Amino acid sequence: QLLADFCLPATLRVHERAPLCVLSFTSAFTLERVHEMFRNEPLLFFEADAERDVILSALRNDLGLEEVANSVEGGAAHQMLLLRAAKRDTIRYRLLDGIETVEGANEVLQRVLSGDLQLGKKVLQ
Repeated sequence: QLLADFCLPATLRVHERAPLCVLSFTSAFTLERVHEMFRNEPLLFFEADAERDVILSALRNDLGLEEVANSVEGGAAHQMLLLRAAKRDTIRYRLLDGIETVEGANEVLQRVLSGDLQLGKKVLQ
């Protein structure tokens, strides 16, 4: 439910910048230590590994990100998905493989926040 409340374009309010939603599909580490480093940034963290089926359904049905859902479903063991509702009809996203440590997650998020790592874009129908 939190994913629908904060990460979908339909929930975006006028003149509001949506948070970057960080979904972790790994049991190698928890996002608690990652959250400590970025607590002043507009990020929402989700331990998504246990709720994989619910997330896959939302990716397919609510966002139309079938290819991302398929990659998560049959993908690597240590994945992290970044989502941001850019506009009411646009979602930005990036699925990352091989995020096995807190340090790896911190590095990727720092690159995204600084603009060094771009998110993909999908216009919703």
